[in-house]
Amino acid sequence: MNIKLYYINLLWSLLWFSVHANAQTQELEVVKAGIYINPPKVYIQNKKPAGIFVDIREKAANQNHFKIQYIQGEWVDLLYARKRRN
Repeated sequence: MNIKLYYINLLWSLLWFSVHANAQTQELEVVKAGIYINPPKVYIQNKKPAGIFVDIREKAANQNHFKIQYIQGEWVDLLYARKRRN
């Protein structure tokens, strides 16, 4: 009897963990960030954002559970696009 109870609890725990883990990954907020060419702070390497600012943003995103969607463009164009949205 105890073995059945053990397996039921184990199965229930695994099911709860998988559902809970999936719910957390689906709830990530997406934050848009501009990416422009200004090495070593910000640049594109192998078709991916890179640089010091990108590393800082990615670390903050991982620690605070959000994703970053990068928008590539010239600095001035990104600035004007930001001002138009406000």
